[in-house]
Order: sequence, then C-alpha cells, then structure tokens
Amino acid sequence: MAYLYLALGDSITAGYGVGPANSFASVYYRFLQRNLPGLHYQNFGINGLRSSDLTNWLAVDAGLAQRVAASSVITLTIGSNDLIHLLRVFAGDLAPVAPAADVQLKDNVARVAYYIRRLNSQALVQAAAIYNPFSARDYPAFRTGAQPVIDLANAALRSVCKEAGFAFVGADRAFCGQENLVLDPVHLHPNFHGHRVLAAAFAASTQAGHIG
Repeated sequence: MAYLYLALGDSITAGYGVGPANSFASVYYRFLQRNLPGLHYQNFGINGLRSSDLTNWLAVDAGLAQRVAASSVITLTIGSNDLIHLLRVFAGDLAPVAPAADVQLKDNVARVAYYIRRLNSQALVQAAAIYNPFSARDYPAFRTGAQPVIDLANAALRSVCKEAGFAFVGADRAFCGQENLVLDPVHLHPNFHGHRVLAAAFAASTQAGHIG
C-alpha cells in the first residue's frame, strides 16, 4: 500500500537557511519510514506563507487538494508570518497585534482545518506551535514583549487543532531556553540542530498518539 506524507507550511517547512533536504520535514520523513516503508514524501513549504495564503491555496489548487486527500500524514507550520505581517501593519506596536492575531489567525487556521478535513478525515495531521524566535541572552526585551502575543496565537492554534482532531506539537516548548542552540542568530529560523529538535517533537507526538 502506498502512503504519502505531505508537509505544508511556511519557511520552517521549506527549510529556510538549511535547505529542503535538512528541514525538519525531511528528518521526520525518515523517522516515519521506519513504520511505513512504502511512504512517499512531498514538501510544499513556501517562504513567507501566511494562513490566509494557505487557505486560498487549498481552496483553488486541485493538485494540492488531491495530495491532501491522498495523504496519510500531514504536517503544518503556519502562523509566524501572520504575526510578522500584523507587526508591520501596526508599525511595531505589540499591543494591538495580540487581539488581531487571536481573531485573524484562529479564523484562517480554522478554514485551513476545514478544507483539510473535508478532503481527508482520516489523516494524522500535526500542527506546530509558534516558537519565540528571540533568545533571552541576545534579545531580552523583544523576547519578553513577544511572548504574550505568541501565547495567545498558540492558544488559538491549539483550539482549532482540538476541534479538527489535529495533533498540536509543542515546538515552542522544544525550543524554549535553548534558542541559542537551535536558532540561527541572523534570520532566527531553526538551524540544523533546531530542525532535528523539531522533527523529534513531531516524532514524539506520533509515538504518543497525541491527537487534538
């Protein structure tokens, strides 16, 4: 029997800074192959992708819809670019970002979940939490200010995952306190080690059977 693992999401899925072959999705794929030797893998990560973009993509792209319908495992990394966009809209003021993210992100991700579940009610779907990209050592003020916004965004994501029967993977917990080890200090994306840590978080979610 042929199985498909479909990786959807933003630059984290795409492997920005390390290349697709070293992305967490590629590492996670090798883990999945141990139990599913016939598994195939496709990475549809796009740099800069926001939740609204993914919603529109799922709605209009028949090829993507076919892949979603055929998938046994789907991973999602989405939401970070939504927060970056809102931060630009509000000229760096964090105060209005949190409520806007709570409404917009939750609504858009709910639409993503709707399209995925309409196409495929059986797949294991795993969505990563948004991590704080600022280390306590190098960016203490940014880290402190950003955390409440990220917490609220993750609460919205977790709520949608629970309703859709998705696993919510704690990327934020996996990275917390070791940002200097897992993130590139320049572009704040996961480095080689960070992608392996993230892949391990997805693998642990699979082993635990933690759905929703």
